[in-house]
Amino acid sequence: MSREDAFDAAVRRADMARTRFVGAVDTAKLRFAPERLKADARDKAEELAHAAGDKAKASVRNHPFIVGGAVTGVIAWLLRRPIAALSRWLYVKARNVRGDAVPTESLDMEEEP
Repeated sequence: MSREDAFDAAVRRADMARTRFVGAVDTAKLRFAPERLKADARDKAEELAHAAGDKAKASVRNHPFIVGGAVTGVIAWLLRRPIAALSRWLYVKARNVRGDAVPTESLDMEEEP
């Protein structure tokens, strides 16, 4: 092989390597485009959400009383102040049968000296 043939072969190999490299760069650009990354992240989040929902449904089916107790506890905790106010109101109403006595705790007036 002459020097010119070796040079031409090297140029062809370099051109093929350059073409493969440019193709790989173009593929990488498409793969890491912001729109593609957002779509992949959205798809993955949606997949995880569906998996978590399916797992929660299975857990509720397997342990309905435990879940019911937990939900009841959370609702009672959220409504603790209204329940306490209702209890105080009912207590005062039950103690004040005739309706003429007013509990002093409910008055916000100061006593005059």
